[in-house]
Amino acid sequence: FWSYLETFLYIYLEEMDAPKLLIGLTITIGILPSVPFLFQSQPIVYYFGHHHVLIVAFIMYSVRFVGYAYMQNPWVVMPLEVLELFTLNMLQVAAATLAYRLAPKSLVATAQALVFIAHFTVGRCIGALVSGMLIEAYGMVTVFLQASVLAGILAAMYFTAYYCIRWHNRRTNRRQQVEDKQQTTQQQQQLQQNGTIANGTYRPIPLDERV
Repeated sequence: FWSYLETFLYIYLEEMDAPKLLIGLTITIGILPSVPFLFQSQPIVYYFGHHHVLIVAFIMYSVRFVGYAYMQNPWVVMPLEVLELFTLNMLQVAAATLAYRLAPKSLVATAQALVFIAHFTVGRCIGALVSGMLIEAYGMVTVFLQASVLAGILAAMYFTAYYCIRWHNRRTNRRQQVEDKQQTTQQQQQLQQNGTIANGTYRPIPLDERV
């Protein structure tokens, strides 16, 4: 998605006879609002959760693509470019910090490097190639709408998968806690039956063993 916009959005604006000033401002307006958020990006991500930030990024991509498809005035691109705060900057922070949390400590740098390689190298190549082929076959506006639907589907899939896995893990942990509690209770009962005091480890000497 990012590669598609970075490669073909400016061509789309030129086809709408957008002034060169506007094309330059699209980069500026996408960066300026991100600066104050990036100073507090880590607390924001930890508060809302890494996965929620990634889901929001897909939703904002869907909104951006719809806006580009239906805009009649090229200056409408300005508020849509502000959403790059979520689709690029906060997304990268969430992905990098999530890789830090999940990767073994000896592979943290490798994991974070893979995040950037996947986005800015592999994703950029695939996005430019596929979107170029689709634009040639269906046109720019149709591809914008297709990308919007796809981003919405991915957001829904991510949301569903995340909460299903979260529910499954909570259920598994709850079951494990019940089993541990039952096992502890059984051990205490066995110790009491063997003559062990409940609040200690002293075992009374049987009568036949006393001198």
